[in-house]
Parts: sequence; structure tokens; C-alpha cells
Amino acid sequence: MRPLPSKELPVYCAWRGVRSSGRRRVVIGLMTLGVVGLPATAIGQVDCQGPILAPTRETEHAFTRIASVDYFGGDTLVVVDAGEDLLLAVSMTARTPTQIWRQGGGPGEYRRPRLVRRVSPELFMLYDEAHGRLTLFDGRWRVHQELHLPGVGAFRIRGVDATGNTFLDEYPSFRRPPRSAITGTQGPRRRADRDTVVILRHNPLSDAADTLGRIVLPPRRSSSGGMIAEWPGSMDGFIPFGERDDWTVTDRGQVVIVRGLEYKAEWLGGDGAVRHSVPISSARVDVTAEEKEAWWRAAQTDSIVMMDCRSRPCKPVNVFRAARPTEWPKVKSPFEYLSLRVDPNGDLWIRRTGAIHDSHVCYDVVSETGGVRHVLLPLERTVMAFGPGAVFARAEDPDGLQFVEEYRFPR
Repeated sequence: MRPLPSKELPVYCAWRGVRSSGRRRVVIGLMTLGVVGLPATAIGQVDCQGPILAPTRETEHAFTRIASVDYFGGDTLVVVDAGEDLLLAVSMTARTPTQIWRQGGGPGEYRRPRLVRRVSPELFMLYDEAHGRLTLFDGRWRVHQELHLPGVGAFRIRGVDATGNTFLDEYPSFRRPPRSAITGTQGPRRRADRDTVVILRHNPLSDAADTLGRIVLPPRRSSSGGMIAEWPGSMDGFIPFGERDDWTVTDRGQVVIVRGLEYKAEWLGGDGAVRHSVPISSARVDVTAEEKEAWWRAAQTDSIVMMDCRSRPCKPVNVFRAARPTEWPKVKSPFEYLSLRVDPNGDLWIRRTGAIHDSHVCYDVVSETGGVRHVLLPLERTVMAFGPGAVFARAEDPDGLQFVEEYRFPR
């Protein structure tokens, strides 16, 4: 590993064209080069009130796109910056992060890191989407094992246990995929399978997979009308704000599902037993004309660019953007997709969906015994990880630069 010299720190954001150096934030223009995830929305509701937590500190370094964060130890985090394709060790008190390993195709290298997770007190996991490779490494950055999952999008992987079992979902596609290394089947899928996703526990060494459950996808548009969809990794064209299930996995390998229709949590036991929370009370947000227009404006920052590289430099040929939807639900889904986190107490944090004029972000914190409490954060914050007595959230400033903020764990 090597420290990033200050002259390397100015970076260019692939989707927004911003440059940063430490605390300096300079906007230099706009451009869209790839799908960058979900449109950000301000969240908070009338039935979710209380004091808004204030950060105790934030990272000195600005990131282009924080994809994943986990607590390393002391005042240090491990951070995946997907905008720069870097795995970084970041101190909350130091100005300059440290790059872990180097970019490349060899052992202990990566090209497109997307997910980092602590899988045991001694081991961490990094998923490199370009190589389809899971790397298990220790606190001294030594590689212990490399496992291969070719063709799996990082957003599908929700966890890895200490033995290397990977928890992921078998995502459906309208396109005819190659033979799956996980299930041994070849598409296209049956029509009935396109409304649900299978949750799998996969052993990369034996290539065996166990089915743990199913989750429901949001309703689909009758015509997708373009190459860009509303959810990452899919081109199937879901209806914006549509109700859907989501899931995550605890550090003990326990799967937790949140149902969108009933808005409740389910803890799946190893013996097949399912513990249900009570339905979580939430006031649904109406999908008004203003909400539709705000979604549409945000969606225009996402695009797919086809490049012609037969001569240098490469030139853009076609730009595909999301078609304006004609189908909308009456109310929004109760929670944000890919927002689930489990804290050290085993409680599930769910980021509530809200309206565009809300003043804060609301998290429903649900215990396995069924209790529900609320935690409020400032706008444009997303909980990413937990540490001893601390919550770490991704923050985004008006220029699109991202930072990690630390909050005291609410009691």
C-alpha cells in the first residue's frame, strides 16, 4: 500500500465533472458517462419526528462516489470510492487517505472495487466487479483467499460469512444470459419468475447454492422505452417509486427481509423458522406532479454512452437516457431500496422514503423482538456502517462531493 501524494488527490467525477483536493471543492463542469445509481431524495415524514443528530466529525478527504464503507479499527475506515475505482484506508483525523493494494488484474489487485465488508473480527471481504472476484484479507492487508463469482453485479451481493459463503440474489433478466455458474441454468426465465428474486447462499468452492427465500420486485412498466431503468443493474424498466421487497444479511449470516407491501421485517432462522416484526407504521407519500418532475430531472443525470474506439481518441456515438415514465403509483414505496443496515446490536436500520420538501432523513430502527424507534439525520445522509459507539454516514454537498460523517450512536 502507498500513501496517495497530494498531487494525485484532485480527481474528476465521472458523472458530475467535479474536482476536489482535500477540503477544496471546485466545480468544473458537468458530464454524464454512466449509470450512477438512484436519484437522491430528501426524506422525512410527519410521523417521524425528533431531534436531528449532528455529526461529531467528518473526513478531510472528499470522494467522488462512495460505494461502500466499513469500520476498520481506531479512527480508521475502509472505503470504496467507485468514482475513482479505489479501495482506501481513511482516517477520520488525517487529510490524506492510503490506497490499499493497486489497480490491476493480478492477485491482490482490483479494477472495479464495489463492496467491502468485515466478515469476521479478523477478516474483510472486497468484491471486484470487473474480475467477478471476492478477496478475503486481514487487518494487515494480507490476502487470505480469492473466490470467483463471474458476472455478478455488486448490488446483488449482500454479505459473506467467515467460511466464504456468499449471500446474493439471483436477479432475473429479459436478456438471454450465459449459463449461470451459480445455478447451472440458462435463460430466458419463465414469465412467472420475473416478479420475484431468489435469495441464495452460495459456496464458491463447491459451486453449491441453497435457496433461503424470495423477495418481490416492483411492478414493471408495460414498455421500458429505453436502455436505462430506475434500479441499478437492471434494464427491465420498473415503475418509479413502486413497492418492492429488499433484504440484507447480518454478520452472523442471518438473512433479514423487509416486505414493501406490508412494510414489516422478517428474520430467517437457520432452522427455517421466520420471525416477523409488527407492521411498521408509516405515512405514505403521495406521488404528486411535483414528485414526478423531480424524479425525472434527477434521472437525466444518468445515462449510458456508447463509444467508438476504432480510432483515438474515442468518440461518443449514442447516448441513452431514461424515457419519461407514463406509469406511476399513487404513493411511494415506504422505504429506500439498498438502504438496509444491521447495527452491532442486531437492530435493522431502514431508510424511510419521504417527500422532496422534507427537512431531514428518517430511519426506522427495528429490533428482532419487534420494537421500532426513529433516528433522524440531516438531508443527503445515508447510513453506511457502524463502529464502537458510532454511526458512519455518507454525506453529499451541493457540488456533488461526498464525505463520511461520524455520529454518536443513539441510545
